[in-house]
Amino acid sequence: MIRARLKSLILFLITVIFSTCIDPYTPRLSSYESLLVVDGMITDENTPCEVKLSRSVLSKDSIPEKVSDAVVIITDELGNSTTLNNSGDGSYRTNPDVFTGETGKTYTLHINTNDGNEYISEPCTMLPVPDIDNLYFQPDQQFGYNQSEILEGIRFYIDGGDIEDGTAYLRWDVDETWEFRLPSPQKFIYFKEDSILPIDRIKEVCWRTYSAEDILIRSFMPGESSIINKEPLIFRATNKSDRFLIRYSILVRQLSISESEYNFWNNLEKVNESGGDIFDSQPYAVEGNMSCLNDQRKKVLGYFKVSAVKQKRIFIDPDELYALNLPHYTYSCNEIIMSPLDYPRTSPYTPLMTFDELYHMYMSNHKYSFVEPLYNENNELVKLVFATVACSNCEIIGVNTKPDFWTESK
Repeated sequence: MIRARLKSLILFLITVIFSTCIDPYTPRLSSYESLLVVDGMITDENTPCEVKLSRSVLSKDSIPEKVSDAVVIITDELGNSTTLNNSGDGSYRTNPDVFTGETGKTYTLHINTNDGNEYISEPCTMLPVPDIDNLYFQPDQQFGYNQSEILEGIRFYIDGGDIEDGTAYLRWDVDETWEFRLPSPQKFIYFKEDSILPIDRIKEVCWRTYSAEDILIRSFMPGESSIINKEPLIFRATNKSDRFLIRYSILVRQLSISESEYNFWNNLEKVNESGGDIFDSQPYAVEGNMSCLNDQRKKVLGYFKVSAVKQKRIFIDPDELYALNLPHYTYSCNEIIMSPLDYPRTSPYTPLMTFDELYHMYMSNHKYSFVEPLYNENNELVKLVFATVACSNCEIIGVNTKPDFWTESK
């Protein structure tokens, strides 16, 4: 035990010494080529298939340039072709009434850009995908981002059917949607001291949707059980967000993928996990399945994905988590309740602050929203209530319209 602690101490000291002695290195790039980035996917779902085109950027803080003047075509092995509709924002979509992917068919993506370049994907076959029999959660723990705390929450799992011959690789997409209610919604509009009117539609309850960024893939090796049994998906701490305060829904999409696509996601995951330490594997551009016909040396980023899909959705209410004795989230929203009398005169010649001045003082930096006025028993205005913007208008991070799929608690 003592030797183990001594070894840990020595390793810590070495880490401190090297971290303080190594100067940061910023490489000088003599030239930079903006590359085409392809993010495309077709499925057997009765929804529009989408291909997004953009250009790579030199800095992570830069906004990628959308490629909005290309011609995008999907062909199958029989020579049938479908031209995607250009939405004008770098997105190209199919009409589901005209085109839907079919299991067993092979598809190729063709892109012609206005600079005269032609890009093509490898032929991709849509493989069958098994059903999701069950989607559920169980209490679990996980280290936080900086490994300094242990988070308590729930982890989602799925059970599924047998993996058919030829379908040895799967991927999962996860979309979360939850209803939330802000603690200090704006209820009135302040025009001036004698003109404070109630709001017609208080933005108190909203819904937020988040697509999980986790790369969830699985390979099934020969001789391994072909039944999906308690496959772990995402973990969510119950006290780190307002996800589980009112009602929460999770949608899991199970996708069939090829070995090539599995390797793409696996390599991408390795890049994302590599840190800034000099001993870590350095980030690199993950090679996809697109190429440039005009110049085979020209790199293309991204991947053209072809998948059959099965999906399942469940809802969770707060009482289901309370029964597990898990910590819950608390809003850190503090209301500010002020009166002009809280700002006394600095001299007998200084006029008293007015309610109008008080209002503009808090609203001038755009950090606060006016919530409501407070009156005394004589209906005289005595105080103004303010709250931070994020605590008073739920449409800043969500939408006030209930999703079509949403159901109420029983």
